[in-house]
Amino acid sequence: MKSKSKNELIYPHTHDTLSLEGIAELYKFMQKENELKEVCNLELIKIRPNDGRNYIYINRKQFIGSDRTDLINKLYDHFYGTSLEGLYPDWLRWRRDCTHVSNKTIKENIFLWNAYFKDKSIVKIPIKDLNATEFIKFFRAMLKAESMTRKRFNDAKSVLNGLFYYAIEIGSVNHNPIKEINFRQFQFKLVNRKKEIFTLAERQLLLDYLEPINDIYSLAVQLDFYLICRSAELRALLL
Repeated sequence: MKSKSKNELIYPHTHDTLSLEGIAELYKFMQKENELKEVCNLELIKIRPNDGRNYIYINRKQFIGSDRTDLINKLYDHFYGTSLEGLYPDWLRWRRDCTHVSNKTIKENIFLWNAYFKDKSIVKIPIKDLNATEFIKFFRAMLKAESMTRKRFNDAKSVLNGLFYYAIEIGSVNHNPIKEINFRQFQFKLVNRKKEIFTLAERQLLLDYLEPINDIYSLAVQLDFYLICRSAELRALLL
């Protein structure tokens, strides 16, 4: 019983029965602890009696966490630096559990991450060391390797923006350097918008079909076919 109580203090988010995901998170946490033991003495961690928060002094600097897990994560970020790659699994879980995005959106995020960012050097750099210049170089190389429409590029970029938003929320960084970039300097693939034109025979078929229908929409379409004007010009006639 005593060992169980001690374990609950050390790993407050664990339970008697752990899922596979929970076991993986616990193993990851234990790995962080083992790495931290090489650079600081975790036995110096203390618990505040008034609010239960964990704290430790290292080189006269105080680190505070809401519990031991939170403190360990903050210490790990301080000594080793969290990367976008390291945040990615936690971000996906946070999106799933703490936001209202659909499973379809999360699957799209995973696809875009795997397609454009997975295993790239920039996502391995500590997030606190990333700046706008690093991303400008990365985006130029990405667009040079593959021609992309602006929409496709923005969809991919939204994954990085989402990761930075999450990093700001958990206190890993204070700002998103991607927001500093002027994206009008990049060249994107033009969208081929092929216009479909009705033949005279097709126009006549539509007019014959709409003629007996006496409502505002039918009359507007008929008028447009007779005048051959643009939609904005047609709306101006109604004003």
